[in-house]
Amino acid sequence: MGVSYILAQLVGALLAHQVAVLINPLPVSYASGNIFAEFFGVAFLILTVMAVSDNYVPKSASGVAIGAALAAGLVTSKGIL
Repeated sequence: MGVSYILAQLVGALLAHQVAVLINPLPVSYASGNIFAEFFGVAFLILTVMAVSDNYVPKSASGVAIGAALAAGLVTSKGIL
């Protein structure tokens, strides 16, 4: 069940990316933010959310941790996360 969910998410993300590129191609400055950078940014964000939800991060710092992970993902993927 979990594997099919992960595969459906990956296929959906790749299809959405292809449709977005067909509708509006990325400028040259964003073309270097490739799919690997996007996977890294999303993985980092998900790991941070999991750490917050499993109480590895204090409640008072949970917003800062998630915001920092999102910012790191946006910097890594050049803003297309």
